[in-house]
Amino acid sequence: MGSQQAELASRTGIVLLLALSIPLALGWLALNYSYAQRLPQTQLAITAMQVVFSDQPDPYSVPLGLPVTLPHDWSRQTPAADMAWYSVVLDLDVPPNRLWGIYLPTVNMNAAVYLNGELLGEGGAFSTPAPRMWHRPLYFSIPNGILHSGDNLLQVRLQTDPALRGWLGPLHLGPASDLRPVFEQDYFLRNTLVKLIISGLLLTGFAIGQLWLQRPQDSVYGWYALTCLCWAVHSSNLIVQTIPFATRYWDAMIYMALGWFAIFLIVFIHRYLNLHRTRIERGLFVFGICGSIGLLIVPEPLFYPFAVFIWDSSLLAVGLYPSMLIIWAFWHRRRWMDLLLMISGLIIMVLALRDWLAMSGIVGQRGEGVFLQYAAPVPLFCFGWILMTDLVTARREVEQLNRVLEQRIADKTLELEANYQRLRKLERDRLLAEERQRIMRDMHDGVGGHLVATLALAESGTANQADIVRALHDGLDDLRLMIDSLDPVDDDLGLLLGMYRDRLDRKLAGTGIELNWQIDNVPPLPDFGPTKVLQVLRILQEAVSNAIKYSGAHTLTIRTGLDTQQRAYLEITDDGGGFAPARHSGRGLDNMRWRAQSIGGVLTIDSSDTGVCVRLCLPQTSPP
Repeated sequence: MGSQQAELASRTGIVLLLALSIPLALGWLALNYSYAQRLPQTQLAITAMQVVFSDQPDPYSVPLGLPVTLPHDWSRQTPAADMAWYSVVLDLDVPPNRLWGIYLPTVNMNAAVYLNGELLGEGGAFSTPAPRMWHRPLYFSIPNGILHSGDNLLQVRLQTDPALRGWLGPLHLGPASDLRPVFEQDYFLRNTLVKLIISGLLLTGFAIGQLWLQRPQDSVYGWYALTCLCWAVHSSNLIVQTIPFATRYWDAMIYMALGWFAIFLIVFIHRYLNLHRTRIERGLFVFGICGSIGLLIVPEPLFYPFAVFIWDSSLLAVGLYPSMLIIWAFWHRRRWMDLLLMISGLIIMVLALRDWLAMSGIVGQRGEGVFLQYAAPVPLFCFGWILMTDLVTARREVEQLNRVLEQRIADKTLELEANYQRLRKLERDRLLAEERQRIMRDMHDGVGGHLVATLALAESGTANQADIVRALHDGLDDLRLMIDSLDPVDDDLGLLLGMYRDRLDRKLAGTGIELNWQIDNVPPLPDFGPTKVLQVLRILQEAVSNAIKYSGAHTLTIRTGLDTQQRAYLEITDDGGGFAPARHSGRGLDNMRWRAQSIGGVLTIDSSDTGVCVRLCLPQTSPP
């Protein structure tokens, strides 16, 4: 037990170190290199200048003004101003013999630099609203020949929006080969890196949002996409240079985006942890709506105090709640990803507090920028990674289940196929046995009966040769009927009758009876197998024999057709004298009726002075 606990503690320590490395590395990069980087020894730092608040655009007509120390904050400037000129005289003994440049780490909002009355460059055109250069360093090259021995006048025109938000940090002059790499590094960390973070969040949010559109029931994806969108909108304030509308409403949008980011993040964490806290979520939405309305309607002089001291302060308190949820999740689930989320969440709270203290002027300097944008994406990317990992895991499980199901289906298919083959064999054996029994029964009842009767005639000694020959012919006819019933007729009654006609013609020869053959095509008869064929042939044979023996007819008519119920019928009619039903209701007619009934048919026998009509109606289940 002790060794297991030691191993668990060791693994926990390793995971903790790995989890700390990501947010701490980002924080170290942001803090150490963004604002406290080492400048080259060859640079000349300018930390004192003279300032005059004036909207004069001509550098030649601007007086020197009052001395100030850089960084210089306008927040307590009276009266309020949105434009100022900074100037300093640089005394150089020897002019530089290589290309120099000037580096401005922090300005708020826009700046233009003049040297000896010549414009070196500007962040953007001086207009309203002012170009937003507050979170990007500026660097301008100094062409050869502008710096000279003796006094050199350096002037910086600074524009801010709104008033009293101006800020100018120290300036640095030096060789371009030494100073520009420092600027490029700073620019990457404060601008390019932020763009990469925003782009990554937008892509991640878009991908997760597509999952939500495909599966609306999984609302966790939708809340994550909204969270990423709000953070991207809030962070756009760091990279957008020209805003599309007034600064006051732009800043209101940025503050609202931060608030809704916190609200959507809490709802997302609720869904992620399967927590159902409807009252808290409703309260958060009411808080977000009221705060957003307040940011839009508060008078402009009170906007920034309201945004910083009321709105942002409330968000700091709200931000403690998701941090506590992640700590609770890690404590109960002990997952390494929850540990990373917990640590990054705590770092976010620390950096958010630092940014709030700096923006409110309580601690630090307002113009130094914000650090929260470097830490907040860490948990968002972690959450996105978790969602994608869960999705991939679920997909793999589904694929595994599908493979198992396919294998089971294949096994069941083989089993069913084997059972089907066994059933087919059993059915085939059953049909063969039934057919064998039918043939044996027909031979016994038909040919066998005729042979027994013929044998009895021969043994009696009273029968003449003609009687014996006639009995043998009857037995032979019955055998031929059995053989004909085994031939395939493809459910075709006309084909069956066509096979019987040749034998019928021979039977009528010498009787003086003329055959009237009226066979029409009828629809195929369902299940018209050997049993039914034999019964139809025997009914036909019995009806023809009766007509030949008893009717005294001159014409025998055989016809087929469909009755009013669309049933196929076979009709045998003669023009003889008919018979009395009471006198001729013997075994032959009863056998005919029984045979018709056994195959599902209906037999009718009509007798009159003009002849006898025997009609066999066969069952027809499909339309003609």
